[in-house]
Amino acid sequence: MSEVLSSLSDDMAAAVAAASPSVVRVAARDRLPASGIVWSTDGAIVTADHVVERNDNIYVGLPDGRTVPATLVGRDSTTDLAVLRAEASGLTPPTWTGPDSLRVGHLVLALGRPVQAVWATMGIVSVLGQGWATPAGGQLDHYLNTDAINYPGFSGGPLVDGSGQVVGINTSAWLQGRGMILTVPSPTTVPSPTVHRVVETLLAHGRIRWDGTSLPTPVPETLVKQLGGEIGEVVQRVRRSLVQIHSAGSGRHGIGAGTIWHPDGLIVTNAHVVARNSLSVTLPSGSTLPARLLARDSRRDVAALVVDARGLSAIELGDSKGVQSGQWVLALGHPWGVADAATAGAVIGVGAGFPDIPQSHQEWIAVGLTLRPGHSGGPLVDVQGRLVGINTFTTGPEVGMAVPVHVAKSFLRQKLGSAAQHA
Repeated sequence: MSEVLSSLSDDMAAAVAAASPSVVRVAARDRLPASGIVWSTDGAIVTADHVVERNDNIYVGLPDGRTVPATLVGRDSTTDLAVLRAEASGLTPPTWTGPDSLRVGHLVLALGRPVQAVWATMGIVSVLGQGWATPAGGQLDHYLNTDAINYPGFSGGPLVDGSGQVVGINTSAWLQGRGMILTVPSPTTVPSPTVHRVVETLLAHGRIRWDGTSLPTPVPETLVKQLGGEIGEVVQRVRRSLVQIHSAGSGRHGIGAGTIWHPDGLIVTNAHVVARNSLSVTLPSGSTLPARLLARDSRRDVAALVVDARGLSAIELGDSKGVQSGQWVLALGHPWGVADAATAGAVIGVGAGFPDIPQSHQEWIAVGLTLRPGHSGGPLVDVQGRLVGINTFTTGPEVGMAVPVHVAKSFLRQKLGSAAQHA
């Protein structure tokens, strides 16, 4: 199989890694912290104005894990930019590039650090226009909008191109008051020329006085065709390990999905999928067999079933601990009874402590894609088709959560012992 898709996924993860040392956490409000970007080595930080809700008691979380006090240097609500001065030195500013190097359709990544780790979402440039007056009366040098999801806490973080260079700062401020009901809005980006103009003025004067180049590589058409072919190959291979789970009265559409873990009939799914009795499983061959529940853990939302079958196609297990923000993954399942459907997106983040979700102390993989009823229990795979997670639920539009495969392995070892050799 061609390495094009794998190479693209690696490049996206590398872009996140390149920009991450310049992304900080900004705690300047009572709710979830937001993000910011290192402006200079001596502690200047640029962020979104609307996330700075107080003038003192401000803290900045640095990439090395330290949290340091910061003071407000200046702010401009019309462009939604603010400058802080963190009590730190030796920081790493990013490489900036102008939006003139972008075109509609280019791949970009939105980064944020609302917790200690950097999270990322991927999208394309949707709109790229000339100068634009904001609803607050500010002047942006370009109008730049993407379909990358602005996860809570992403405002003030960077939008980066495929090489990890910063093209602007993401904000959701101007979506408020437009009659939009969005849990996770797509951001508008304050472009880098505007950022430079406003930040330098704020550093010099503390306020705005309104008087007076490396190109990202576009995706070639031949590459798009290769990517489509590779994705198709991965999906076809994973489908050989994808099953549909039914319970009494669920009908032919079933209640969820599962993944063949062992050739001798061991299947892993979500605990909430198998909360009912009289379970059965439809195999990739089309045959439906009775299933017996072996173990179930509602806290981790993992369950194991077994069917009387041999020689099944067990999925290849991946390394969920090695999954990186920005990495491309695919989720398979049977949404609304549509068999063997697939959707793709970029990893937002991995670990515990995700805000605004149940059991936030648990480890999760957050992905920029939408999971529908029927995806639950299905496989989340990397671009080689290796299992890295079990699809579980959606926390907002286009933000899906999955149980990491290492959590599922731990569950199987605890519950089944030697019967879970594949784990």
